[in-house]
Amino acid sequence: MLDATDEKLSLRIFIDSSSAEIFVNDGEVVFTERIYWQDKPVLSLNGTTGHLQAFELSSQTNSY
Repeated sequence: MLDATDEKLSLRIFIDSSSAEIFVNDGEVVFTERIYWQDKPVLSLNGTTGHLQAFELSSQTNSY
């Protein structure tokens, strides 16, 4: 479990039109929530150091 003495925090955040999922430290802690957005979601992060990669997934990827 993550505590205040840990130096690094890894987050993987997935957001789509009806849900948000957050994976902390490669799945050590996971949050999943159904959210029906009124507007397109915007992600905002604050911190003093770190690295961020963002990818937009195509809706065509999982078409059935």
